[in-house]
Amino acid sequence: SDAIYELSTRSAITHLPDGKYRVVNNSMLRKFDKGTVDSIRGVQKLPVLSCARALQRNMSYYEVSLKGCGSVGLASVSDAATRNAYGFGSGEHVGWKGVSYAYHGNDGDFVFNDGAKPYGGEWGAFGPSWGRATALSDNQEDNAPMFTVGCGLDADKHQIFFTLNGEMVGAAPTTL
Repeated sequence: SDAIYELSTRSAITHLPDGKYRVVNNSMLRKFDKGTVDSIRGVQKLPVLSCARALQRNMSYYEVSLKGCGSVGLASVSDAATRNAYGFGSGEHVGWKGVSYAYHGNDGDFVFNDGAKPYGGEWGAFGPSWGRATALSDNQEDNAPMFTVGCGLDADKHQIFFTLNGEMVGAAPTTL
């Protein structure tokens, strides 16, 4: 689709001709000590895939390609407290607070918080780890491998699923 999906982040965003986005964390404040921390969010809910719609299914999916480690998933940002839990100045990973679900690269765990869990959420072994948990210098980052993590939502089944480098990791061990 040629539609532009609006993102919310403090990083620099470039919409590329192939429909992808390049997000570059260009703030020196986020480069010191612990490496780069950022939150990238969609302004609207994820659109239903046209191929899923053709099959009368309600399924959304996105992919993130990154060097290094991260948390990829879904979070409800329907209230101010949850919106403020993630983003600049926050060391929070998706799954730790609010209503959020994520696949964490440092250990391959699935982490979720349904809003009733204590801070830190609930953790469980899920899939292979990816990326590295320590910060890289700019020179090391240039040579670091790229990982592509996908996150899908099957709204009909109330299920989240994840992919890693084009291979299915599996469905999350909880429903929404």
